[in-house]
Formats: sequence, structure tokens, C-alpha cells
Amino acid sequence: MLPTQYANIGETKKRFKKLNKSHNEIYKDMTFAEQQLQFNLQGNLMKLVPTLFAAFIYKIQNQKGE
Repeated sequence: MLPTQYANIGETKKRFKKLNKSHNEIYKDMTFAEQQLQFNLQGNLMKLVPTLFAAFIYKIQNQKGE
């Protein structure tokens, strides 16, 4: 489950950079199916721990010398 969450977080971050829009604008422009997919991947309490670990690992691996 962790690789799936990590890939989802990475693609979401790339989409934010590519479109240069806010979080709310991107979700507003998504189709209903995309919104449901995001909700199911990130909004499920059973997937909370893998999502947190994936976000932590993504943040560590993608630091830019801050």
C-alpha cells in the first residue's frame, strides 16, 4: 500500500507544479471520477498510516536543501 500512496503523492505534487494552481482550484477542475479516486486513496482511515509514511518519505526524498 505504501508504494501506491507514494506514487499518488508524487503525481499530485507534479500536477500542482505543472498547473500552477492552488489545491482547491485543482480539485475543482477534476472530474467526479478523479475526485472519488483521490478521496478513496487518501481519505480512508484504514490507509491513514501508509499515507502518513508515504508523505514523510516523499518529503525527505524531495527536499531541496532547505
